[in-house]
Amino acid sequence: MSRITLLMSGIYPTYLLLKKQRFMCKACHSTFTAKTLNVKEKSFLADTVKGLILIKAIDSQTIKTIARDGSVSEVIVQRIINQEAKRYQSYGQALPE
Repeated sequence: MSRITLLMSGIYPTYLLLKKQRFMCKACHSTFTAKTLNVKEKSFLADTVKGLILIKAIDSQTIKTIARDGSVSEVIVQRIINQEAKRYQSYGQALPE
């Protein structure tokens, strides 16, 4: 069973207990896991928590404060900020003349 942090209101931490259901295809014998809309595949944080972290990072709060407010570790906060920063990173290419 996975414990996933889900902050809906941003005031009190709420934990969503999900059981990982695994299924097996009888035709091809491949396995797959059940999915939910709140949490991406192979992740333990809800999308709302990631959004909360990014909003607080925009407000120039410290990583320690963001981690405490989001009920996650400082390492997770830094990782989420770094992943989002990579999406907007330039590749050093100059504009054509």
